[in-house]
Parts: sequence; C-alpha cells; structure tokens
Amino acid sequence: MLLLPLLLLALPADAFESDQLTSRVDPPDDALEAANAYANALLAQAAVRTNRLTRCVQDDARTRDELARQIHRVMGGRDYVPSRGSQPPMGYGAYAAWLETGPVDRDTHEERDDLYAEVGFGDSAILATFGPSSTVRLGPWLLGVDKIDHFWIQGYDYFRRSDAGSEPARAVDWGTRTELGIWGLLTTGVFSYADLAANYDGMLFYTGLLAEGSVLLRDQVGCVVLDRPFDWSAWIDWRYDEVLNPSVYKAGMEQALREGLERRADWFCENSQVVETRTGAPWVGTQAPQGEDFFQLADLCKDPEVAASPKKRGHR
Repeated sequence: MLLLPLLLLALPADAFESDQLTSRVDPPDDALEAANAYANALLAQAAVRTNRLTRCVQDDARTRDELARQIHRVMGGRDYVPSRGSQPPMGYGAYAAWLETGPVDRDTHEERDDLYAEVGFGDSAILATFGPSSTVRLGPWLLGVDKIDHFWIQGYDYFRRSDAGSEPARAVDWGTRTELGIWGLLTTGVFSYADLAANYDGMLFYTGLLAEGSVLLRDQVGCVVLDRPFDWSAWIDWRYDEVLNPSVYKAGMEQALREGLERRADWFCENSQVVETRTGAPWVGTQAPQGEDFFQLADLCKDPEVAASPKKRGHR
C-alpha cells in the first residue's frame, strides 16, 4: 500500500482506461483536423532532429531507427495533466496530453458520470482515483486519449521488441502479457483489446518509416522530409472503441459496471452498433483472456442496428 501512491504518479496514460459508452449520449465534435495538424507539426520536428543527428548520410536502416526514436521522444515525452479534484495529475505522453488540454472538443468525465463511477478502490485503485481518460472523436470513431499513447509509446516498444517489425508475434505476446499485468488487468481491472490494437498499429507505423507508403521519406540528398500529411483516418477504426471492441473486466468490477450499463440502456441502444470482434486478430496474443462480450449488446438491445458511427445529440 505504501508503494501505491508512487505507482499512481508513475503511470503513463498506457495504464489508464477509457469509456466510449457514456460518450455516446452526446459525442464530442470531430477533432480529426486539429489532431492531424498537431501530429504533422511534431512529425516534422522529429524529422529535423533526425537530420541533425544523422547529417542525412546514414543508411536507411540507421536513419529509420533514429527517426523512430525521435518520433517516440516528441510524441511520448512525459507530460502531466491536472486530474479531477485533489487527485495527483495524470501522466501522458506529450501528444496525448495536448489532446487532453488543447483546443479540441472532448468528453472529460469530470462529473464522474462515466461507466466506472461506482467502481471501488479495492477493485481498481486507478479507476477509482483518476477515472477514465477523456474520450475524443476522430472522424466517425470514438476513442480514449489513452489509445493515442498506446500508438506512439507502446507502438515504439513493439517496434523494438519485434526487431523492427521482423518478429511481430514476439511483440504482440509481450504486449498481451503487459495488458494482463501492469498496463491492464492487474492494475486497472481491465484487459483492453483496443489497447492491443493501438499498440499493433503503432508498430506498423514505425516499421514502415521511410518505406513506400510512409508519410516520412528521404529526399534526393538523403534528408528525412514529411512527404505527405499524416492522417489518423488511415489508422483508427472500430478496434479503438471499447464498446465495439469490448474489454474483459476483473470479476469484482462486473456488478458495478453492469448496473451502470443497465441505467443507460435506452439511449445506448439507439446509438450503438454490434460488430464481430477479435476472431483471428493479429494484434492479440495467445495468452489473452477469451471472455464473452461484456456489454452483451444483442441481449441488452431488442433490435440493435448496425451503424457506421455514433449519432450526434447536441453539443454540451
């Protein structure tokens, strides 16, 4: 127990959870344009740093590795965001911290009307202390800000552990173990398949740097340039939404979560969609728990409709 406060202060957003269920009643405005613009500004900054360090003369492999390192540093450098009330600040990577504080619409769950509001400290110290990360909308998709750190930070960890993408299964199995442990089930009581999807996509991004299709390429003199704009639409889809890609929860949390879900059933069923998830997913390791869909949408909603995106019900 004496170590718990230190653990809470040390945790990055990788260890936070998110709630796309509550946000469906009044989804935030689309932040895609602003989020893309800020990502491109930081990627350009990483390219400048890379060129300064490599002098534009290193081979492709070394240049890519240095570029990946610099992107990880500018996107994932630790920043702290004031949390709710008198609790310790929430630790994020620099880019995710901007999403939590910058000029974009988001659902902050400050009033603790979120799905996890009734979860006790004994079941999830982190969720009881901090609550979930904010929810943002990028294009048609709702996702927690924590997923962005998973992309930039855990994705880089995957890149390194997979030997620059040559052994992806090795990284996926490692990531699954961390989701069972310090980044998930052990600390928050939640095993998030959406976290694993973001980790995997981040690895693909880093692995593809300087290759055909990458937004960052080398120019005629060997320097790294932003060849075309980065766009989150190329990466984010239903897998980042923890309603469409449901998590597995610690047994002690399920009753509180079920009660919260039942209270929201009427409007939730009007704005939700049912999607088949996880089967044969390359981003899920062999040790992942194979729990049933906690939300049980087919049972909860008498006539669930498949929709491409949540419906807007007015701006808060």
